[in-house]
Amino acid sequence: MGKLHARVALVTGASRGIGAAIAVALGREGASSDTRALAREVGPRGIHVNAIAPGPIETELIGPITDEFRREKSAYYVGQTLCPNGGDGMV
Repeated sequence: MGKLHARVALVTGASRGIGAAIAVALGREGASSDTRALAREVGPRGIHVNAIAPGPIETELIGPITDEFRREKSAYYVGQTLCPNGGDGMV
């Protein structure tokens, strides 16, 4: 079987937010670990897997990030979890 050239962008739960609970944090970390494991599994077949774990930002802002993961220049992002948070993580 030849190499595929595909990209997968998983959107996980919020990385931080109002009323963030331990279950949300654990779920996010689990999704991040799953992303890395899946990237290792299917990466040799040419499939890049990444995740987005947004903070408390507008949902419409996630689309441009997933679009970036689809571009050819994103080939260096494999098994990564990006956390767009509108600066919330700086506090």
